[in-house]
Amino acid sequence: MKRSIALVTGATSGLGYAAARLLAAKGYSEVIVTGRSLAQIKDTAAQLAVETKRPVFTPLELDLNDPVNVHSAVAALVKQGRPVDFLLLNAGMVPGKARVITAAGIEASQAPLI
Repeated sequence: MKRSIALVTGATSGLGYAAARLLAAKGYSEVIVTGRSLAQIKDTAAQLAVETKRPVFTPLELDLNDPVNVHSAVAALVKQGRPVDFLLLNAGMVPGKARVITAAGIEASQAPLI
């Protein structure tokens, strides 16, 4: 795939991590991996590069509970001329017993959908 870019949310573990590995194996020239913690997603990108022997992983701090953060990240990708050819919206959270409201006033379990 010539210069194809994939973006995977929630890539620090589980299905997102496995999907990022698979996309690299399928030949994507760049796989943007996202997570809420920049340090953790940088470690994830480095580990994926070692495991796949393909230095195609780009870490991106992305908190889907924060609409401003999401808009900033998307705007940066657009400004850099990096169109995403494949998007996997995998990020999620395990709901607790108490209802959690984000700083933007959105129920946390629904924030990634907005």
